Amino acid sequence: MNQKFSAANIFTGYKLLGPGHVLITHADGTILEIAKIENAGDDIQYFEGILCPGFVNAHCHIELSHLKGKIPEKTGLVEFVQQVMKLRHVTEEEKAAAMQKADAKMYESGIVAVGDICNTADSITLKNKSKIRWHNFIEVSGFVDSTAKKRLAEM
Repeated sequence: MNQKFSAANIFTGYKLLGPGHVLITHADGTILEIAKIENAGDDIQYFEGILCPGFVNAHCHIELSHLKGKIPEKTGLVEFVQQVMKLRHVTEEEKAAAMQKADAKMYESGIVAVGDICNTADSITLKNKSKIRWHNFIEVSGFVDSTAKKRLAEM
């Protein structure tokens, strides 16, 4: 069964339609059309605000969620990396809980897809259960050439 949604405004991703429109979706959430309200029929669900497409977080480090609020901002890349290395050692449970909280907050904020910069496989379980679509960008870094092959093999 189709669902019908309306609000004060509907943003298509290109323009703001204003009142008098209805977003019609398939039961699975697939958008079928945006119709004029007079052509949409009954059973319309009305919401305040603006209906819009889902948001994309194009640069995330979900596996560092446990560091939120612990590293000063605007200190530069070198200081940031040093702080990450200094503070990264926490229990798996703490990491998992922080990642779960960040995932839930993003989803509740309307984020439907994330480009995640990964250094480990710590977030795989979360991503397999998440309502968000994840795209992983594998980041391998280091300062010693002799460890490069080992780090690449671990990915």
